[in-house]
Amino acid sequence: MNILFVTQNYPYPSVRHAGGQEFWWLIDALRQHHQVYVLTFDDPIQPVSREALAPYVQDVKVIRYALSLPQKLRAALWAGLRGYVFQSFRLRRREWEMVRLVRRWCKRYAIHVVHCGWTETGRYLKAVDPPVLRVLDEIDVRYVVEEWALQRQQQRGRLEPDEVKQRKAEELRYCQSADLVVTRSQADLDSLRQYLPGLKGFVLPPRSNVPHLLHIDPAEAVTGQVLFTGAMNRQANVEAVRWFVSEVWPLVKMRNPQAQFVIAGSQPPQQITALAGQPGIVVTGDVPDLYPYYAHSRVVVAPMWEASGCLTKIMDGIAAGRPVVATSIANRGTAAPCVRVADDPAAFAEAINAFLENDGLWVEAAQRARDYALHHFNWQAAVSALENLYQSQVSSRLGDVLKGERR
Repeated sequence: MNILFVTQNYPYPSVRHAGGQEFWWLIDALRQHHQVYVLTFDDPIQPVSREALAPYVQDVKVIRYALSLPQKLRAALWAGLRGYVFQSFRLRRREWEMVRLVRRWCKRYAIHVVHCGWTETGRYLKAVDPPVLRVLDEIDVRYVVEEWALQRQQQRGRLEPDEVKQRKAEELRYCQSADLVVTRSQADLDSLRQYLPGLKGFVLPPRSNVPHLLHIDPAEAVTGQVLFTGAMNRQANVEAVRWFVSEVWPLVKMRNPQAQFVIAGSQPPQQITALAGQPGIVVTGDVPDLYPYYAHSRVVVAPMWEASGCLTKIMDGIAAGRPVVATSIANRGTAAPCVRVADDPAAFAEAINAFLENDGLWVEAAQRARDYALHHFNWQAAVSALENLYQSQVSSRLGDVLKGERR
């Protein structure tokens, strides 16, 4: 098959953010048996050349931002002449150029499947004509994240309720226009089907670091070490760490004064690096490999209060064979019974203290976590199933076209 990926962020082998990694791993798996093409957007702050991905795919085009006034004016004129609503000088240029390229590449490369990555790329499905299979990959169901955040009033000043409602309607329209919607959890797919009952969906769990972490030995755990991982330039991770340090960690230290809290993640802001001045708190900054941090951890925590970026934290902790303590929203994607769920600071701290103090309880929880990972986290099998689904859908669509031509 000829598969075209259209992504909001650039997926290349050394990309550091989780979403980009997930799409790179999927591209890498599919390119073994199919012709893969990529249309993507560059990061205007840290531009990456097309050569970062070019050796691995048939063709790749990286669209730059329109930051000069002439570019913005040309974008507005192009959009107006073709009937597009030009709402943002910066963003609309990206849209019209991507629409043009999607149409051109579908014809040039005889594309069978267009796989749009991230909610925002759902707008480009309109550029894809039958019989090409149109796929929208909801790596996060955006409205779930935003509605949960509004409940906790974390996005006041960034998104208002009316705006969230409008964006939700937009997201559901994108999903409805797709021939297939891919989600990272059954919970996300079920949420979409509440509004779109006939939605054709497929659950592709994150690959994350699971294959790497399955080899960790329980004996490597360091007594008293509690681990949090995540890109620390994300506000959701910052808020999770601040809540944990303020509300939970003092209760842990009260009973386990030698305990150590390790915050492993790139680009920590000053408010996080300052925490390293407190006894028992370590802020690593960017690290080349999370393996040793998971190996040395006694307990992994996911004190998240936003529904984005939680699933990989839970999966990695489980795969490492470590007890995981998480908020209910963090465990939403897996609903794994081996995860200890707590939303109250006292209950969260109690769960951690129990695993730090009771070796028998720790061994039992660690084994349950590893067993769960081995039985539920088979990413390669899920990719093969998705590949087979694509193949059957493409064959069916091409057959329908041929039947129509014979009539």
